[in-house]
Amino acid sequence: AITGFFLLIFLVVHLAQFRFIETGPQYWFRAKLMYPFYCARENTSCELVHFKDLYKLEFQLFEDKRWVLFYLASVYFFITHMQEGFVKVVNASPVVARKHKGMARFIGLVLAYFIGLLYFSYPIFCYFFPIRDWAAYDEEHITSWQ
Repeated sequence: AITGFFLLIFLVVHLAQFRFIETGPQYWFRAKLMYPFYCARENTSCELVHFKDLYKLEFQLFEDKRWVLFYLASVYFFITHMQEGFVKVVNASPVVARKHKGMARFIGLVLAYFIGLLYFSYPIFCYFFPIRDWAAYDEEHITSWQ
């Protein structure tokens, strides 16, 4: 229940920062029909489409050490919650034979740690290797498409 409560807080904060933000940076590209059918930059017959630039938004958010620590703590709660849930599911499952439950729990825990390490890596990467020249990034990703 404790890890679930912290995950609920994390989910609300995460969605507010990345999903429901209205004023975030925009990413422009040319598309024919619908996403993901891209067109060349020079092809002006294709519609100019924009999405939220989550890459830039994440790098800007993770420049702040407090947000990095918040996300790392949240990922820790996610890993703990996933481990406990997986162990309970395997133990209660009538499909997994009793002699294989130990190996199933082990595989589940290894996968939980692997997924958790992937989630740990991105905020750390963004903090230690920030984009230094946002003007060049914007020139490459926004103005050259218009």
